[in-house]
Amino acid sequence: MTSIRSPFNACAPTARHLLLSAFLIFGSIVCIGGRTAFAADVNVDSLHWAQWDSAFVESDTDPAVRYSFYAYRSIAVPHPEIYLRADSVFLDIIAGIPGSRSAYRGADVRNLDFFRSLKQRERKGPAFSIAFWAPELDSIDDRTVVPDHISWLDRRMPSAAVLLHGPVYRLSTIEAAALRYAQYRRMGASADSVYVIIDTSGTGYYVVGKNIYVPTSLSPVADPARIIPALVFNERAVYYPLMGRDDRPDAPRLASLVDRLAPAALPALRGLE
Repeated sequence: MTSIRSPFNACAPTARHLLLSAFLIFGSIVCIGGRTAFAADVNVDSLHWAQWDSAFVESDTDPAVRYSFYAYRSIAVPHPEIYLRADSVFLDIIAGIPGSRSAYRGADVRNLDFFRSLKQRERKGPAFSIAFWAPELDSIDDRTVVPDHISWLDRRMPSAAVLLHGPVYRLSTIEAAALRYAQYRRMGASADSVYVIIDTSGTGYYVVGKNIYVPTSLSPVADPARIIPALVFNERAVYYPLMGRDDRPDAPRLASLVDRLAPAALPALRGLE
């Protein structure tokens, strides 16, 4: 498989670059929500894209700025497999912490009792396991989570640490596909038998063996040839024409999966993208 070369070259992020990531996330939320607390003469959309433009320019010379794209967890990066690997590390950690199940399925995500017990080393109860994660399917709906006008650059795959908090899940299909991927890996599926697909419209799918699923259904997709992929990947192999990634020569199962889909295409991009 293609080895991963770090986009940050062991460069530690500075506070400025983490703030940049936070600003990009905030800017996305403001633009998506359509409301702002800024002055009436401030164009929020222009401000948001100006930040992206600044990040693009700085990233040419500053590896730490490139880190901010990954901290933001945009899918518009050449190494999206890092997200799945990072989630795997996180899930391994909480699977070994007594009491973490109640912390991640609690009714009140603001309850700090679990975190106080971590500090006091008084953890009790079963540990969290994503193998038993089973959200209500009707809470996975791009129409209520992702606005139609969102850009490709602003589509994100937030971390499992964020997505799993609380008993009510309102997830996009990309987010749900990532969690399903992690779930099947924890249930024993081999690394080359589980994949995530994101099509050109931004809809997420997950693949288990020969079956392709959209997270809103328990039935396999009847006609995979209708899926126009923009990105197909797992933690080891990536097919992403937009980013010049094609690991198919070293990943036969990836190649076979891509062959079952419609010809790949680039997602609709805005001028700056």
